[in-house]
Amino acid sequence: MASLSKAGAALTALREDLTGDVFAPEDPGYDEPGPSSTP
Repeated sequence: MASLSKAGAALTALREDLTGDVFAPEDPGYDEPGPSSTP
């Protein structure tokens, strides 16, 4: 069974790889908190 740290790191890397070139901070699909994001 994979450790949570390894799984978390893998998911983070995968997520960054998938979203990094697809979404920009101003795009609606970008779910990272930022100065331009409004709740």
